[in-house]
Amino acid sequence: MNSQRHRLGRGAVVALIAALVVACEREPSIAEITIGAEDFAFALPDTIVGGLVQFDLVNDGQEDHHAQFLRLNDGVSRAQFDSLFAVVMEAVPTEGDVAFLRLFEIATVAGGPAVISAGGRTDVAMELAAGEYILLCFIPSPDGVPHLAKGMTRWLTVTAPTDAAPEPPVAAGRVDMVDFAFTELPAMDSGRVVLEVTNSGAEPHEMAVLRLEGAPLEQVLQMLTEPPASGGAPPPGPPPFRFMGGLQAIMPGQRAWVTLDLPPGDYALICFIPSPANDGQPHAALGMVRAFTIS
Repeated sequence: MNSQRHRLGRGAVVALIAALVVACEREPSIAEITIGAEDFAFALPDTIVGGLVQFDLVNDGQEDHHAQFLRLNDGVSRAQFDSLFAVVMEAVPTEGDVAFLRLFEIATVAGGPAVISAGGRTDVAMELAAGEYILLCFIPSPDGVPHLAKGMTRWLTVTAPTDAAPEPPVAAGRVDMVDFAFTELPAMDSGRVVLEVTNSGAEPHEMAVLRLEGAPLEQVLQMLTEPPASGGAPPPGPPPFRFMGGLQAIMPGQRAWVTLDLPPGDYALICFIPSPANDGQPHAALGMVRAFTIS
């Protein structure tokens, strides 16, 4: 009887050791962080571990939102950024979006989930180096005031990873962003698909995904890149497009993985970043637009 208990105990120990070995050999998984977006605030932890991280942006607000990550240059404090940010915001009414380019003096864009319409969600996996970041929503409200001017900013501290790096997501295809075009876009069916997005250009680029709903692409581009003819509010009624996610601006040489879940329809990839080499014109005005159809 005692020998049987001894054998059973030894077998349990062997099984436990085997389970621990399997657990240690298991591939590390990508950390997932949810970003809650409301009118007008972000909700997420104050500190996260860097490396490869997936961010799930959930739009619980009534307006469109995105989460642009900016990383402060090494040695730059939050107070220094706040000081420059105040100067930039004073210049926006007269200079327009080109005023935001001054932030590149002390910070660099680092990606983030692109614009998603109210009630939607979008996922982006990207590699974050340790440092101080700030999340910003540049989307303007119907009154023309950008959300960041209404308080939609959030500081984030990213610490260096200590565990082994996980494998990147398995992509069904890739999109390359260059000056000024989207290349290598694969044919896609409806449903979930992961795309690896790279920036091979000399300027920062983003990949906003729009679904066209009742208007041609040329008209939608005019609505998004030019001020209303009246100088005030946009035309009445729902807009003839819907934002479906994508990737916020990344620096040259960076990459990220975007998960899209698109029903059948007509779509476009668009980059709205202003070009410092072209008098601040948005990249879309320089040809950085790519139409595609999901059947």
